[in-house]
Amino acid sequence: MKNVLIFLFLTLTFTVYSQNVITVPSGYKGHVNVFFVETANGWILIDVAGESDFENIKAVMKENDIEPGNVHNIILTHGHSDHVGGLNLLREYTGAKVISHESIKEGIEKGVASDATPRTIFASILNLFFGSLEITPAKVDITFKDEIDLTVYGIDAKAIHSPGHSKGSITIMFNNGVTFIGDQLRDGKKGLNIGMIYDDEELAIRSIKVFKKSNLTDIYLSHGTKITKDQIIY
Repeated sequence: MKNVLIFLFLTLTFTVYSQNVITVPSGYKGHVNVFFVETANGWILIDVAGESDFENIKAVMKENDIEPGNVHNIILTHGHSDHVGGLNLLREYTGAKVISHESIKEGIEKGVASDATPRTIFASILNLFFGSLEITPAKVDITFKDEIDLTVYGIDAKAIHSPGHSKGSITIMFNNGVTFIGDQLRDGKKGLNIGMIYDDEELAIRSIKVFKKSNLTDIYLSHGTKITKDQIIY
């Protein structure tokens, strides 16, 4: 009887704290990760990269037996073009409802990505060549201002507004601690930092400190690798 109880405990513990995440590196405007995350009633897609990555994302779906109709939501971490450029194609392909912060809905639906603010000479040069804001318009179905409970959409998580990198940046925090922070932190040559493109440094660091207070386990970066809370210096 004791062994049975131990087995059940371990099984339930694994179920609660595990999360099936498939990372899809894209080549759009450099390197940005998009993520398929398995939920109780299918999959969600976090960010979509650009239109040029559509076929690659479709191939990853096929490799992992993810049917288009099983992707029930697309969540956008913010409105920069390397994260939202392919939304029209993936929304049409999957039929998924799109969730974002309210501040980026109008731009995306009009075909204009959020402006990126470079903070170094190198970032300014990159922005000059790759900083086009024009995207194909796409519908955003669900928006929020400060925080949204995603359990009503079958996602065991919440999303909070995390401005600083951009006005529409959000943090997606699953109840098991798995967290997606978009571009709020980057894993670069100088270590983990807020990068060389951001709207407001003070606000960006404040947002990082807010989500850092939560019980986080695996933290997924859109530019970089998976990290833990202990690696965050702010």
